[in-house]
Amino acid sequence: KLVSYLLEHFFRLLTVKNRLKEGLDIKNAVNKLKPPVFFKDKVIFEKQVLELTFDEINKMIKNLYHCKKNLINGNWSSSFSLLCVLLGFLRSDIK
Repeated sequence: KLVSYLLEHFFRLLTVKNRLKEGLDIKNAVNKLKPPVFFKDKVIFEKQVLELTFDEINKMIKNLYHCKKNLINGNWSSSFSLLCVLLGFLRSDIK
């Protein structure tokens, strides 16, 4: 479930990034999401939209799909799979 939640979150980030590229401001782009972002999470969500690049978001989506596929196929345990994805993301953030 956590991997699916993270996938949904990163797709929502990507959707807002695309709306910003089309000329919408951050507030309107976030407010157009359905279901809406929880009001207590809006500030953090907007910060993530502005700080993450298209490439970083796409890479995370790709890695999460790979993780989900391995979980479904039984190739990895859920904790190992998620740990690999998160460590990979953190490692790319440190560089």
